[in-house]
Amino acid sequence: LTGLKSNEKSASAISARVENALSFGKTTAMGEFETEQSIKDLTIDDIKKSYADNITPSRCYLTIIGDIKPADAQKLALTAFGNWKGAAITLPSIADVNNPSKSEINFVNVPTAVQAVITVSALINNPLSNSDYHALMIANQILGGGAEGKLFMNLREKHGFTYGSYSSVGNGRFQTRFSCNAQVRSEKADSAVVEMMNEINNMRRGLITEEELNNAKAKYNGSFALGMEDPAKTASYASNILINNLPKDYYKTFLQKINNVTIDDVKRVANKYFRNDVCRIFIVGNGTKILPNLTRLGYPVYQYDKFAEPLSKDEKSSSDNNNATESISPKTIIDKYLAAIGGKDELNKINTMKAIFNADVMGNKLSGVDIKMNPNKHYTEISMGEMKVMQSSFNGNSGYRAQMGQRKEMEEDEIKDAKSNLSIFPHLEYFSAGYQITSAGSGKVGDEETNNLKITKPSGKVSIESYSKKSGLLLKQETTVEANGQEMSITIEFKNYQKAGNVVMPYSISQTAGEREFIMEITDYKINEGVTEDDFK
Repeated sequence: LTGLKSNEKSASAISARVENALSFGKTTAMGEFETEQSIKDLTIDDIKKSYADNITPSRCYLTIIGDIKPADAQKLALTAFGNWKGAAITLPSIADVNNPSKSEINFVNVPTAVQAVITVSALINNPLSNSDYHALMIANQILGGGAEGKLFMNLREKHGFTYGSYSSVGNGRFQTRFSCNAQVRSEKADSAVVEMMNEINNMRRGLITEEELNNAKAKYNGSFALGMEDPAKTASYASNILINNLPKDYYKTFLQKINNVTIDDVKRVANKYFRNDVCRIFIVGNGTKILPNLTRLGYPVYQYDKFAEPLSKDEKSSSDNNNATESISPKTIIDKYLAAIGGKDELNKINTMKAIFNADVMGNKLSGVDIKMNPNKHYTEISMGEMKVMQSSFNGNSGYRAQMGQRKEMEEDEIKDAKSNLSIFPHLEYFSAGYQITSAGSGKVGDEETNNLKITKPSGKVSIESYSKKSGLLLKQETTVEANGQEMSITIEFKNYQKAGNVVMPYSISQTAGEREFIMEITDYKINEGVTEDDFK
């Protein structure tokens, strides 16, 4: 459940879920996905039944690699597993799914996404026994198997759209997918799609050099030789032959078949499997920046929510301009929140605030303080016993972060973001200090109905805030940050609001970043006392 929560606003996680659901059908074995409800509904009896039905010697292979004689291996196997009984399992028969009759764009709006996640995908069949298998592996290597692939050289090296772009070809006994992917700057999403389709077309037209062909073969020759040094890899080869009913010399002749592939072979399989004429182009990202440019590509655009449900006309309007048709304005929502926590007059009287808290992170007991001073000074310290494990400080002009004694000065974009926090209660500045506030529709946090707002700070940082329709209180804040070329979703939930002096504050705050959850229990708020300029040095 924590993993699902951490991925709620992750464009990459949403894209992976929607790709399978729309490609295969969300009620099929290959298209279904976990939800909070499906996990909560599981019982111990479900687990026991699944174990009894599936953890069985039926259709099992025990592969042993090592310095051992067959008779000794058999004796060990019989000793360990000789009495193992279980239900018989048959390989399911799964009907193939059709690709779209013509290529289309499937779009999911994630307003907080800092990049567009793009996948061009078509369904294929590629069992290991496929006569095209080896040529298809070479074709994929040339198109997008690594940093020397056509996609990488185009999207990264030539245009600078992304950190990397790759392709993949699935295999096995069931229907699978050919796909190309990239994470690109939002404003370049449409251009990236054009270049990805161009490179697929280049493969289909046979625009491949002898150098590209030979490099791809060399890659396979090298990796295959290294793989043979790994006993686990050797075991998988033996199992593959049995499971897929392959010739016994399948891997003995593998490199011979790879090295026999020609440019004409690559062109032929590219036309057969790299079907960009009947594909789905999945794009997940910020609709405001991406959607207006997609129509120029000439593909029909269909919009879905993050669970692969088609959007209604009203929802599409919200996705198009992030300004859902709501009877309540953003200013009304913020005013109601400010009133709920004490009113503007009381909030404006507060110049400093210190929150003292305890926390539990993966069984570790922590304590800490969070100190703020208007207009934009902020200090946080977290300790384990006497040891300071994390510090973060901003004095209004510069700042640093330190972990386990390792200090790093704030970079320019971090300073810019910190300077935009002009008040301990930033909501007081939402309509007067360069913020952009738009409606993001309705939703739920737990059992509470919410009004949601998209907040763009003066620094450009975007978040989605969810306010209780009933109480007006802020319940959740979601942001997406980029680190080392990867997106990470950060979700903060605010609970247990209580009186602190003349204002109302949350006494329980949980933050989920990636798969880590950090829960703070506030023990005391000190307002306008005990804070000086020295705290931020």
